[in-house]
Amino acid sequence: MRPAPPLVALVAAVLAAPAPAPAAPAPAASVEEALREHRGRVVVVNFWAVWCAPCRTELPLLARLQREYESRGVQFVGASTDPPEAQKDAMALAARSGVAYPVLFGLTEESLRSLGMGSLLPATAVYDRDGTRAFRVIGQVTGRILVERLDWLLGPRGGRPPRPLALPAGVDAGEYED
Repeated sequence: MRPAPPLVALVAAVLAAPAPAPAAPAPAASVEEALREHRGRVVVVNFWAVWCAPCRTELPLLARLQREYESRGVQFVGASTDPPEAQKDAMALAARSGVAYPVLFGLTEESLRSLGMGSLLPATAVYDRDGTRAFRVIGQVTGRILVERLDWLLGPRGGRPPRPLALPAGVDAGEYED
């Protein structure tokens, strides 16, 4: 039996190799630093924690939207509020959910409040290309709500803009006044 030609052997080796794992979330220092780093892009910052069931549910949606909108100038950033001892669990959850965008660690309830995000999780902030917060979604974000806001920011901005604050039923808007 003759050995396989080199090209056939190379193709066979490539096909037999395991698929690369999704990129691990890259820790960053702060939301403000992430906004500076991605200036000129629309930035979506999603605040979440491992223990939060709605957070776990929305992570795959956010990962998919990052892939769909990246070429249009949108950057997603995760912001985990888990304590340091849960960072490995948070990174594992992000990887299982397909998250390949940067994830910040060490955020606290005070961090959320200082950014005008209140204290409920999940919470999502959408910043325009100048780094100004344009929209907040408190509670589990849906594809419809986020796509509506992204498309408005990326488009000619004609017509009436989406509501700047989306709250779940029964949540008092007082905590979210600027």
